[in-house]
Amino acid sequence: MILNVSQLALAFDGKPVLQDFSFALEAGETACLLGASGCGKTTALRCIAGFETPQAGSIELNGRTLFSGSLNVPAHQRRIGMVFQDYALFPHLNVADNIAFGLNDRSRSEKNQRVGELLQLIGLPDYGKHYPHQLSGGQQQRVALARALAPKPDLVLLDEPFSSLDSDLRGRLSHEVRRLLKQENISAVMVTHDQCEAFAVADKVGMMSEGRLQQWDTPAGLYRRPATAAVAAFIGEGIFIRAQADTSGAVNTALGSLEVAENLSGSLNILVRPEYLAFSARSPLTAEITSKHFGGHYFDYMLRLDNGEALHMHGSVEEDYSVGSRIGIKIVKQGKWAAFPQ
Repeated sequence: MILNVSQLALAFDGKPVLQDFSFALEAGETACLLGASGCGKTTALRCIAGFETPQAGSIELNGRTLFSGSLNVPAHQRRIGMVFQDYALFPHLNVADNIAFGLNDRSRSEKNQRVGELLQLIGLPDYGKHYPHQLSGGQQQRVALARALAPKPDLVLLDEPFSSLDSDLRGRLSHEVRRLLKQENISAVMVTHDQCEAFAVADKVGMMSEGRLQQWDTPAGLYRRPATAAVAAFIGEGIFIRAQADTSGAVNTALGSLEVAENLSGSLNILVRPEYLAFSARSPLTAEITSKHFGGHYFDYMLRLDNGEALHMHGSVEEDYSVGSRIGIKIVKQGKWAAFPQ
């Protein structure tokens, strides 16, 4: 284990920002703290970096205590690299000098060697003499990451590093950042509100809401087995429909009797994702199409069941149904359904 964050608590003006916040990161892993604005994810990152001081809890990095009730190691002594949201490159320094900024304890030849290695790593071997204003946003992002990696820190923290880039570039660079971190065998924690970025970069994702960690899991685990209704609502696409548990362990819904992942009773909400359903002209279960949008390689439909509940579905561009049509639908999901008490 490279990083152990245990029971952090922090409040601003009496309002809790972090509550019983804990997770552990294995060496070489990349993790993302994911959640909506104001959930506490950036504050958690700043506590790990040493820019904020928690009121309770502990932080250990590579076997060394960085924070506890009696100890608070200053940020510059934590052996942590940081990539800021705006990259924070020094405008008066060229790319090579920006990358070498944290290498003051190295000889000139060692600095030059490390800078050369990193310029090759980030795919900018001929850009050492360029200045930040001469670079694109994506190139600046890679230089900022190289600067953070230069002193070979125990951990790298990334604070929404792609937020200022266009969506296409964000997608490409998220995969590139993961490759660079793995190639350097550096553990990292990234903060984002974009689940696509989190899934592209991370081995583990911590889903946060109201200062609490709702679930710490692989991207696939979060999507397939959400632990709370908050996780289910945030991750992926989906709509809840009402259900009532019966004595057999199944639940009754407008879609029929379904088997849920846990032994629950009473009134429930069942998560229905678009890919759980498909159109079927022969199905006795029908719904009305209430809206339709073209999504490129599919149509995005909203449906209304006979009991008034809504469903979200994707359909092939070969199946072009009109708004107002009533069409048969069938269940194609395999396995148990995620359910949560109402």
